[in-house]
Amino acid sequence: MGFLGLTGDYIAGLFVKSGYRQQGIGTALLQKVKQDQPTIYLDVYLKNKKALLFYQHAGFVKVKEGVDQLTGEREYLMRWTAAEEKVHER
Repeated sequence: MGFLGLTGDYIAGLFVKSGYRQQGIGTALLQKVKQDQPTIYLDVYLKNKKALLFYQHAGFVKVKEGVDQLTGEREYLMRWTAAEEKVHER
């Protein structure tokens, strides 16, 4: 139904099969990685509004804005840290 590709502390991809989206699968995959990693990074295209909102809701913050060299698309490098999440929970 879905998978998350992780390279070190970088999410190379998070995909949920069409028809299974918005059922908590992506959130569950992300929560599992958060249990094992104190810091996580990822890139997301600005035009992918749903993904951007998903990651923001999951506690990721923009670190920098750039352009994907292969596609020419504008993207954000985003970061989540366990320490920042604990501060926001207070």
